[in-house]
Amino acid sequence: MGNLGSLIDSYYKSSGDIIVSCHQALQQLYPELMMRWARIYGYRWSFIHGTIIDNISTSLVKLRLNNDYGLCIDNANIITPEQLNEIKNTLKEYFANDKFFHNPDS
Repeated sequence: MGNLGSLIDSYYKSSGDIIVSCHQALQQLYPELMMRWARIYGYRWSFIHGTIIDNISTSLVKLRLNNDYGLCIDNANIITPEQLNEIKNTLKEYFANDKFFHNPDS
């Protein structure tokens, strides 16, 4: 997980919110990255956190992190494919961990 994972862990200790923690860590590493976090409802991705932009992105990259959450990156072309792959793999590890997501019914 490397540096991104360490930053996420650090932010999570203070915020207790995995999405906010991941967003802050990514913003620290890639300040120019424009990201939107989404809750996934079937085919519909509903905005829950991140950068709101006025223009429609032609280079939008959608990363499905688990069955319920995803990340949209509007300008993924500013990072390398290797960096994007590291982001995707690291976030998928966090979003596969049930300890970060609390079920209100339990």
